[in-house]
Formats: sequence, C-alpha cells, structure tokens
Amino acid sequence: MKTSKLKSLLPLLLAGIFPICGLQAKEVLDGPKYTALGAEKAGNADGTIPAWTGKMDGVPKGLIYKKSGDPYPDPYANEKPLFTITADNMGKYAANLSEGEKALFKKYPSTFSMPVYPSHRDGKIGKFYTERTAWNYAHGTKLVNGVEGLKNYTGGIPFPFPQSAEEVIWNGRLCHFHPTEYGILDDIAVYPNGKQEMRRSLRSNKLMCLCSYFRSPTMTIFLATLMSRLMKMPLMS
Repeated sequence: MKTSKLKSLLPLLLAGIFPICGLQAKEVLDGPKYTALGAEKAGNADGTIPAWTGKMDGVPKGLIYKKSGDPYPDPYANEKPLFTITADNMGKYAANLSEGEKALFKKYPSTFSMPVYPSHRDGKIGKFYTERTAWNYAHGTKLVNGVEGLKNYTGGIPFPFPQSAEEVIWNGRLCHFHPTEYGILDDIAVYPNGKQEMRRSLRSNKLMCLCSYFRSPTMTIFLATLMSRLMKMPLMS
C-alpha cells in the first residue's frame, strides 16, 4: 500500500523539481486547450469572446505595402455591426463602457456613437516566435535580480502561463512579434476646443529583437547587457 501511494505521488514530486520537458511543453502550448502562446482556445460562455482559429497565417491576403501610408487590408470588410451604442441606449451597455466613453456620449449625444462588430481571434503568430515561447516554458524562465531580470529566456513570450503580476509585466515588455521594427508614427490629438496637436515619433526595436535570435544564453546576456547600457533598461540575465 505504501509503495502504491509513493508511485502515485512520484509524478507530482518530480514536477516540482524538474521543468516540464520540451515535448510536454509543446503539447500544452499548442494542443486542444491552449494556443502556442498560452491563451485559451475556447471562447467564453456568452459568446462575446470567440474561439481562437489561427486561420490567418503569414502575410495577410491583399496586403500591398509598396509605400508609406498604404492601408492594411480589411479581412472583414463585408461585416455589419451587431448593434450600435448611442447616448439613448448607453445605459444598457454601461457595464462594458469606460468612464471616458460614457463622458463622450454625454458630451456629444447627437454625434457620438459606437458601432460594435463581431470579435475575431484568427491571427497566428509565426513559428519562430512560438518555438521560442515553447523553449522558455520547457526550460523554466525565471525572474532574477528581484524582478528586474530574466534567466533562461531566448525570445518569444517568457511566461505563457504567468503566475504573478511581475510575470505579466515582463510578457508585455517582450512581446515583439517581428525580428525588427522600424517606423515613423504620426498621431494627432484633438482637444475639446477644436485645437489639434500633431506628434511624430520614431519607433525602432532592432536592438531588442536581436536577443530573440540567439539560443545561446551567453549571447543573449551580452546583447541584453549592451541594450541595457545604451537604453538604460532593466537588465535581463
């Protein structure tokens, strides 16, 4: 009886000592329940969050991208709104509106409206990124230096199943889906008095994303250290 109980407890004891192996991590992250990044594939009970399909893989159909300013293709161009929220019916949807949105309805009752379209979860992240995420999970990415650094991380999502607020923050810090990213971004703030203010910013993630290309912890630490010194960002180790 004692031997039988010990055998039944052995997998649980080993799970607490050794990180989950790569094959198991791949099955967990890209199986019937979870996506390759750790999100639940199933939708919610009331249907407001649909099931994940991942059917959009690779370059979007109809993407031109010949010059700056070319619009993104709309894969759902023929869809119609499910309903429209206005100042008259906003009370019905108050639980789903932010305080800022409620204020806009009150300030502009005759001109502000919010058409609500069906939600979709069709996008699929590239194999390079998902493989790195599986590697992180299999090798047990850990917080070090308090919560200011990472160990056993080589790109992708560091914590596909985050267990703390700090791990969630690190997921947000390192969610770069492209090897490089460079662009000039323009946006315009329009104030209630009609005044407009334009802002232009340069966005470049080339150096940070280089860390995701190296499986070697030594190279990752070297690039992370260089990035930290140049950009004064928290050090990954």
